[in-house]
Amino acid sequence: MTSWKKRINNVNKVLSDIINYQLTKPDLCVINLSSEEFPKKEKELPENLIELINKSNIPIEINWIDGPNTKQWKKILPTL
Repeated sequence: MTSWKKRINNVNKVLSDIINYQLTKPDLCVINLSSEEFPKKEKELPENLIELINKSNIPIEINWIDGPNTKQWKKILPTL
């Protein structure tokens, strides 16, 4: 998935729903974020998201993308 600064507080809820309610569980969840939007990286993420990453039984990885946030294209293409 991708996200940005204004929606980062919603990521925890989305991931929780995927992990807890989706019938087919993912092997890995990847969150693509622009390092330009989050220059302090993990220090700028909401505490509830960090807690979910640390406690989840499904690996959650943050993929920091260099350069400006050019919407979903800059962030999703590296995953593809």
